[in-house]
Amino acid sequence: MKPSRRDTAAAFVVVAVAAAVALSFASAPATGGDAPGILQTEPSQEHVQPGESFTVDLVLTSDGGYGDVDVSTVNVVLTYSEGVTATSVEYGPWFEDHGDPEQEHEIDPGSREVSIRQSLDEGATGGAVNYATVAFDTDSDFEGNVSIQPDRVEITLTDDLPSPAVPHHSTVYVGDTPPGETENDGDDSVPQTGFTAVAGVLTLAVASVYRSLSRVRRS
Repeated sequence: MKPSRRDTAAAFVVVAVAAAVALSFASAPATGGDAPGILQTEPSQEHVQPGESFTVDLVLTSDGGYGDVDVSTVNVVLTYSEGVTATSVEYGPWFEDHGDPEQEHEIDPGSREVSIRQSLDEGATGGAVNYATVAFDTDSDFEGNVSIQPDRVEITLTDDLPSPAVPHHSTVYVGDTPPGETENDGDDSVPQTGFTAVAGVLTLAVASVYRSLSRVRRS
């Protein structure tokens, strides 16, 4: 039995509402507990010459948990592929703006990992604030793409419960001109915060609509 026009109209209404809610979430920080934390690496794309140095900012967005529950600890393990070497870590103001956090980091060139830990007993929240900046040196004889990505992001709240996190990665091209670009081409793209979550919301909405329609057809 085909769904009626009323069923089809209801489906479009639900999807439209879900899209509006999802886009609202992507363009503005959600209220506490409504969304996972987001860790972006900025810039998301970069082009450097062999032998040059560059930095990547780890930009964290998290409103903590429900009510007055804030973020107490954030552990990040950043990994990077061959062609660059991490050289230093500078802590950002994400926790420092709210108190005197405990901070530690470790750079492991052998495993190509940077581990960063910051914690603040009284907790903090923030929208798109720098958590840390990692500096890299490029190999003088390397040319190609390098991936820099948060391999693990662990957020713990002041009530000792974990909070989910969505990481984003960066791609760095080391060489004269990236493949497919001319000398005058540039990357003016802006990282789109939250679009992974938007896709998830829309997918769940569509699935819910079709499950409802299926129940209507069977009744």
